[in-house]
Amino acid sequence: MSLALFFTDKSAFRDDFRNAIDQAILYIAMAIRLFNTVCLPRLHQLYRCLMTQVHFRQTIPEDYEDVLSIRKHLNGGFDYLPGEYHDLLKHRTGVAGFIGNEMIAFMLVCVIDDGDGVVMQAARIREAYASKRIFSQMKRYAFKLCGKGVYRSVMCTTKPAYLQLLQQKGARIVFQRNVAIFKTMKPALKQTGALFHDPLADMRVMTPNILERIFISEEAKERLFPENRIVIECVPYQLVISNIRQIFNSKGKLLASTSGDIDTDLNSSNIPKLISATTSTPCEAGTVVYLDFFGEINDRALVSAHILEQLTCLQDTCNSNVFMYVTYGLEQPIGAVYQVLSRYSWTMINSEIISGIEETI
Repeated sequence: MSLALFFTDKSAFRDDFRNAIDQAILYIAMAIRLFNTVCLPRLHQLYRCLMTQVHFRQTIPEDYEDVLSIRKHLNGGFDYLPGEYHDLLKHRTGVAGFIGNEMIAFMLVCVIDDGDGVVMQAARIREAYASKRIFSQMKRYAFKLCGKGVYRSVMCTTKPAYLQLLQQKGARIVFQRNVAIFKTMKPALKQTGALFHDPLADMRVMTPNILERIFISEEAKERLFPENRIVIECVPYQLVISNIRQIFNSKGKLLASTSGDIDTDLNSSNIPKLISATTSTPCEAGTVVYLDFFGEINDRALVSAHILEQLTCLQDTCNSNVFMYVTYGLEQPIGAVYQVLSRYSWTMINSEIISGIEETI
């Protein structure tokens, strides 16, 4: 092959290669134009169609099976909704999202705090729709049901990643409390109750009237509720009288250690030293007990009296495995509680910080 022919062939190859590149760029540009003008609008239309197919309504007791079918084995077996759905629906509003006749999402809402706050609970969505904005739509629908006065959502969480996500969206922490998690078995729980027979003389069962007097007293609130909230079963209530009905609707048993007649006269000398609130709920993993302390928990005898009196009432209703979430003030030590529960065969398995969150709607 002559040198001239070699360079001629090389030049021709270079020209062909450039032409191929130009054609490829042209086809890519045409594909992008086609996607933007035809495919993208159709995908957007398809998405809007999917969203318009989602409709919402309040749930009723007969929706129980459909609600539970949304997700199974939630929260590692600690999902309380299967055992509490019907009771919760008496004092809360259930909201569900549907595509066609299939229920795909659910949540409970409850108006608290003089009508300007709403608590969301037991939210869930089918895995196939988890990436959609269906949950946001359901929240907007639920908030509309709650009334025009509602302007903030409130909740509690012990999950740092979720807390960080909420803060990135503008939510703020309004309080924090300690949580100590204990575990035992039902026989040990019965043994705990059998060891205690005579409650302290100054132990009182709280009534709505007593709690109202405490909420009215600035001194009592400062001593017992430095977070300016009373947290019952992970629901953070402001210290306002309108919340008292919801607090007692939670099936919680509230005890107060005090001297004197606080039914008719609450003063500096008989403000309760300690208040405890207990609620329990069955779940797949066993029975979960919430024991919330308000006030000083340094006095071992006082703590022991509250724990044993509260647990005595639960020994016949618990499942084989019993988990107790003890919440107490952020600056309070767990020592007395730990000593009492360890004595009665409870094992401390974890500790957490529970954060109260508020988010403007």
